Amino acid sequence: MNKVFTEKENEIGLESQMENKSWIVTIETDPETGDLILPLNDDILKETNWQIGDTIQWDDNQDGTWTMKKKIDNEKTQWVLVETVQLFRQRYMVEVPINQEEYALDTV
Repeated sequence: MNKVFTEKENEIGLESQMENKSWIVTIETDPETGDLILPLNDDILKETNWQIGDTIQWDDNQDGTWTMKKKIDNEKTQWVLVETVQLFRQRYMVEVPINQEEYALDTV
């Protein structure tokens, strides 16, 4: 099930594409990091069949709206450690398809 989100100042309007339902959700700000948080209540989670821990994919509809849907893991992935040295040594993790470690090559 998809949800379409349209931005309006610090509020998000959610519309169900399967039923005639809509919600207005106020965006919150994490006081420590300044990150924006989109709180989803139990009714929204039930309507979308989403659960805590699900990965949600955001797709830009190119008209000021976004479609959100649960990411289905059809493709198995693995985490690869990337180490790079330019001026300083830097290490980070990248999620890539299994047996495709070259996707994580640092070629910048």
